[in-house]
Amino acid sequence: MIEVRRRIRPLLATTLLVALASGAGLVGPTAAGAVRPAARPATLPRPETAVPLNVANFVIIAPNGTFNTYSEPVTVTSPNGVNDATFLAGGYSFHFSDAARGLHPGTYSTLVDANFQFANDPNCSAVGQQVGTFRIDQAAYDASGTNTTFGVQFYFVCFDGLILYGTLAYQLLNTTPNQGYYLYDNSGDSEGFGNDNYLRYLGSPSFLPLAEPIVGMAPTADGNGYWTAARDGGVFAYGDAAFAGSMGGKPLNSPIVGTAATADGGGYWLVAADGGVFAFGDAVYAGSMGGKPLNSAIVGLAATPSGHGYWLVAADGGIFTFGDAAFAGSAANLHVVPPVTGMLATADGGGYLLTAADGGVFAYGDAVFAGTPSTAQVGLGFNPIGPPIGIVR
Repeated sequence: MIEVRRRIRPLLATTLLVALASGAGLVGPTAAGAVRPAARPATLPRPETAVPLNVANFVIIAPNGTFNTYSEPVTVTSPNGVNDATFLAGGYSFHFSDAARGLHPGTYSTLVDANFQFANDPNCSAVGQQVGTFRIDQAAYDASGTNTTFGVQFYFVCFDGLILYGTLAYQLLNTTPNQGYYLYDNSGDSEGFGNDNYLRYLGSPSFLPLAEPIVGMAPTADGNGYWTAARDGGVFAYGDAAFAGSMGGKPLNSPIVGTAATADGGGYWLVAADGGVFAFGDAVYAGSMGGKPLNSAIVGLAATPSGHGYWLVAADGGIFTFGDAAFAGSAANLHVVPPVTGMLATADGGGYLLTAADGGVFAYGDAVFAGTPSTAQVGLGFNPIGPPIGIVR
């Protein structure tokens, strides 16, 4: 399955960025003379205007290797109760069933415990005509047993060699915003852990002909959208994330290496490897290392809760503060090998985590070490992500 994905868009060498799953409850001393901005809530309420998702994002790869990507509205064609669900997306029919257990959240193998039918392919339209898996992230039913909410990730290989993978969301809501964390790769795919994977269903730049790999991701405050940034400065907005500009197509002295969003979602920053900082929307420019001597290239940026400052981190662990960002220590004197790859600030701005390419984590200020993700969580058998370059909450 990974090999198929590589045929579509080669995965490039990546680094690892590790972040806290939650910033709630972190407290600690403030640097002398510094004023810590008020922390925003760890979990913000979902807007009452949130509209349920009814969309399928999927790829169909023909046996000869040609492929097409789709983003199509979803409707129910024949809701048959808790053991069956049939959906129509852009003229394609998807049927999932599990007579033994019912269609409840979990992972299903078509060889062992569930059935899948793709009615548009005669070699994939009957039970047992494909090999693959699907994972249900959400499933709900009314009193009659009719499906009312459904969110599924799928990956199938049909008997004629056709490959089909993607996501399908029917009346899907983000029920657990800001819970757990997301891994993401440099194609723009993400995979959620400890949440309902809502961001996965919004779409992904992996379906786009990217000129450069993705280098950063920033979810919106309410958890109903996200931005990704590419190495050439392009920005892609999904869900309730609002596009506010980019450096795509503009001359850059160094490639973009990271991004961070303002707390209200009205803007974001991009940072380049030479320390240059670019502010968009209501993001406040507070200075940069552009044009200044650096011992190591900049690899990431994290914003303060107020939005009036930020930290830059270099590959050698050096920290540079701007605006109301408070210095809480660095790894520059530790001679970290392999290099530092990024950082994440705590929710109250009183500390941060630095991470190294080997998965090492360094905590400063009121940041609390919370472990690192297991490599076993990568490549789960359905619509797999590539090597992860970061984690965001």
